[in-house]
Amino acid sequence: MKKVLCVGIVTVDIITRPVIKMPDPGLLTPVDSVSMHVGGCAANAACDMKKLGFDPLLVIRTGDDGFADFVKGYLAESGVDLRYAVTDPAHETAATTVIVSSSGERTFLHNPGANDALVSSDVSDEALDECDIVFVAGTFLMHGFDGEECKKLLLRAREKGKFTCLDTAWDFRGGWMKTLAPCIPYLDLFMPSYDEAVELADGEKDLDKLADLFFQMGAKNVVIKCGKDGAFICETIVFSPENEKNALSSAKLGKSASWLPPTPSCTRPTPPARATPSARASSPAFRWAGATPNAPSSATPSGISASRASARPPASPLLKPLRNSSAVWKNNAKLRENVLAKRALLCYNIFLQSMIQ
Repeated sequence: MKKVLCVGIVTVDIITRPVIKMPDPGLLTPVDSVSMHVGGCAANAACDMKKLGFDPLLVIRTGDDGFADFVKGYLAESGVDLRYAVTDPAHETAATTVIVSSSGERTFLHNPGANDALVSSDVSDEALDECDIVFVAGTFLMHGFDGEECKKLLLRAREKGKFTCLDTAWDFRGGWMKTLAPCIPYLDLFMPSYDEAVELADGEKDLDKLADLFFQMGAKNVVIKCGKDGAFICETIVFSPENEKNALSSAKLGKSASWLPPTPSCTRPTPPARATPSARASSPAFRWAGATPNAPSSATPSGISASRASARPPASPLLKPLRNSSAVWKNNAKLRENVLAKRALLCYNIFLQSMIQ
């Protein structure tokens, strides 16, 4: 099994609930619960991977404080490899205060802390040599790393023959594509959420056009996450002639597009420049993945009109399901209830399909 190196953010989430109203200055209001948790895209991904049987490495930057002790204690207890974690006494460990109202609405107060101080040199050559896949998680929440520093890391990873993947967060600073553009040409897999993709594309809402934009910029595979409605997956794959023949025969017999040859053989070629969607016919395979492996035909991403359903990829023998995803979901009932784990499962199944197996 290939090894994944997670690089990115970690936070301490302090959740206070329920807050019926904020007290006036100088006064106190009682609440029912105040709890502390480890969060952040990179840390969450590493923990979820460990639960799924992977052995991930983690590069994060924390302060030298009580929050750092809490974070590292939790991650170590979860079995995450922390040999490459960086301690920075000059910065506080990132933390977020989450204020939950009686109706469940959440308000966030965030201190980026040491996350903003992460730089490409924090990822050593030894860490890169030890992994097969580099997963940057939490882009837009690492001010010192986002953009050119991230590009430097992705370039180093590519030069060492690693598979590169990047997941974005909401850019509260507003840089969006200006910040991310230098990194996209060095990505084997780009995974924004739908809302983030719309912001990156300056308001474009069509899934096909969003994916095409990222392909044009150099991404090799694109996954646009659509929350509870699943994900729009555009990947560059090539079937062996034998399996393609089997798939076509299966389609003629009226079998569904979820059919998968028992021993598929596929590789990831370097795709040609995709200036128009017409290039799909020769290179990328497009598929719609619901929140479970077989998405209902009625699933439509939030913010997209119902007419988008008819524009989704048609049934095709070249559309593949997420391999092994059914077994993963059945065997991880607790993970299935965790939104972060759902996102992680999607990512890991793409990894399985592209590299790990």
